[in-house]
Amino acid sequence: MPKGQNGIHTIFPIFKDDGFEVYCDFETDNGNWTVFQRRINGQTDFYRGWNAYENGFGNLKAVFWLGNRKISELTSTGKHELRIDLTDFDGNTRFGNIQRSTLEMGRPITNSQLMDIVGILCGYVNLNGRYLQGGQIDTKGINWYNWKTSWYSMKSSVMMFRKVH
Repeated sequence: MPKGQNGIHTIFPIFKDDGFEVYCDFETDNGNWTVFQRRINGQTDFYRGWNAYENGFGNLKAVFWLGNRKISELTSTGKHELRIDLTDFDGNTRFGNIQRSTLEMGRPITNSQLMDIVGILCGYVNLNGRYLQGGQIDTKGINWYNWKTSWYSMKSSVMMFRKVH
């Protein structure tokens, strides 16, 4: 992926004639990230069924889930690195990285498989939970238990991947 500005770009996965839009991050940790989940406010409800997660939803300019099909197409060859960035309501930030061959699968990746991968790194995690204002303590919120040692609901969550060479 060529270096550019953060934002929406059209990409063309290998063996596909049709491209699709993704949000690219060229600044974080030397860039080349494809963002597949961003939660920055409560404008988009993430409590949805399988079809929504399979096909994606939201607005790439703001809050979205890219879609399991697109994630699978983009990660079906090679090794990839997963990065998770979190922010609490006091402005504190944390991030985690993981490199796993699990992201190399050629079949559709499910949300539960992705959460299993994240769980290996983080422990008790719910990054697609309800958006709760003001850092409420609730197991149904956007949680990363091992950071806050509680079910503190985060202000923002961004998940992204990039190819590892």
